[in-house]
Amino acid sequence: MNDQVKIGSDMVSINQPCAIATALRKIELVVASGGRRETVRFGRDEVTYSAANLPALQKLIAQYEAKCSLAAGGKVLRRARSVRWC
Repeated sequence: MNDQVKIGSDMVSINQPCAIATALRKIELVVASGGRRETVRFGRDEVTYSAANLPALQKLIAQYEAKCSLAAGGKVLRRARSVRWC
C-alpha cells in the first residue's frame, strides 16, 4: 500500500503529519501571494480568479500542526476563537 500523497510539488507520507503541515504551509504561501490564480480573457473582457479556499487550507494546516505536535510528544496548540458581529 502506497502511503505517499502529492501536495503541490512535494511527495509526503500520510504517516508524517509534520511533513504534511510543512507542505501545506508552502501551498498557503503560494495562494496568499497570488501564485495560484488564473486569468481568462473573452475578447476585451478579462477575469482573474483563484480556486483556492484559503480558510479551509488554514484549518487543515492547524489540524496537521496539532497532529505533528502530538507526534513529537508535545501538547496540542489551541487557537483562540473569535466572534464576528454582522
